Amino acid sequence: AGGLVLGTATTPLTTAQDFDVVLPALESLGQLSVNGNTVAKLDLPKLVSTGTVYINAAKLSVFNVPALKECTGDLTILSGTNASTGNKALAALGLSSLEKVTGSLSLQYLSELQLLELPKIASIGGNCTLTYLTQLKVLNMPELVHLGGAFTWNYLTAATTFAMPKVPSLASFSLSDSSSAAMLSSIDLSSLEKVRADFKIDTKFSSDRLELPALETIGGQFYLRHLSLIETLSIPRLTACENIYFYQLNLLPLDLSGVESLPKVELIACYKLAKVRVRKNALGDLSLNGGSRACDFTALEGAETISGKLSVSNYTQNDLITFPGIKSIGTYSQSGGKASGQTTVSFPDLEQVGTFQMSSCSYLKKLSAPKLTEVTDKWDTSYMQYVDEGDLELPLLRKIGVFKFWGGTYSGAASQMKLTGMADFAGVTEIGSVDIKYWGKMTDFSGLKNALPSLSAD
Repeated sequence: AGGLVLGTATTPLTTAQDFDVVLPALESLGQLSVNGNTVAKLDLPKLVSTGTVYINAAKLSVFNVPALKECTGDLTILSGTNASTGNKALAALGLSSLEKVTGSLSLQYLSELQLLELPKIASIGGNCTLTYLTQLKVLNMPELVHLGGAFTWNYLTAATTFAMPKVPSLASFSLSDSSSAAMLSSIDLSSLEKVRADFKIDTKFSSDRLELPALETIGGQFYLRHLSLIETLSIPRLTACENIYFYQLNLLPLDLSGVESLPKVELIACYKLAKVRVRKNALGDLSLNGGSRACDFTALEGAETISGKLSVSNYTQNDLITFPGIKSIGTYSQSGGKASGQTTVSFPDLEQVGTFQMSSCSYLKKLSAPKLTEVTDKWDTSYMQYVDEGDLELPLLRKIGVFKFWGGTYSGAASQMKLTGMADFAGVTEIGSVDIKYWGKMTDFSGLKNALPSLSAD
């Protein structure tokens, strides 16, 4: 069959008046391309198959293709390139017979679209992209079993229900809306097993539970943000995930014990998250951010080794930061605690750390690491103005690579420091290099005599 072309990809059709296109007997098209802001109606009631569909029409109010089963190219319906030029006339889009789109499906800038029917769609060869469908409440593709590319739905402001219950695999997945009005209540991805790149939900969600019962693999980032009502995340079959980023989730426990390797995990402002279950050697880089408000400090159940960097920040209301069970850390970095020396930092089982870094430790009351024997690379701390002799509990510490132990961070702050000697490091027998300064009251360096017999105040 031939094609129906009104306008070109770069030059829209212009007419003096709006008009309708009605072809009651047409069953097949090689191409359907409409670029024109005066096309008001496309009525093709017997069209069964077509090649590429491209419709860019700001005034289109009716697109009637009830018999359409197959599109052998991309299917694109949009208006302009942004929301301000979008279509404000099309309220319903019934694709009730559509079963297959060989290419990608793209619906964009249809700001009044309230009803989208895709009850039979089974296969989309490329991507599925929905953008600025800000009045659409329900998206349901109950028979979709193949989506070859990425699924993206942005600006889903009015959406309450999303369902793709039969899709087993996606290139990537994204639901995103920054509006305060957005509030999904239902997400059904019950057959999804594999996401080859990122899985992202960045929108409000009214349920207290998110279930991904079949999900086994996320090849990129697992990103959840602003799902502030969620208390339970069910991912019982997840075994592989490259990167986790959770922001403002009210999770109670979080079970990641099925995941064999966790190269990077960021848990930010998850205020109720008291426990994360992981495998003992699964963690690479881990970032815990308390969000500078009252919150539970997250216990790491099952973990023994953190091979990368453990970053702790903004726990400004916590008296105790502790890591029981952790025996080895690649790099430990902490900033922020409860003001005026009210935070104890404890590593009851830590034996070895590569780099130990705590900057601006004005929050520090006590540091306890009773089993620590070695800081292999660098000790780097500063501004311990509330720390006195005996507050650094390091009885088994024997080896430090580079030892940077500053009181203040400049000479004017040195007088604020309490510590007068190095007795808490008396067990150390080997140090690579030493940088001790800005301790205004420190006169006794004999605590380091076993490692540096000639060390003096000079």
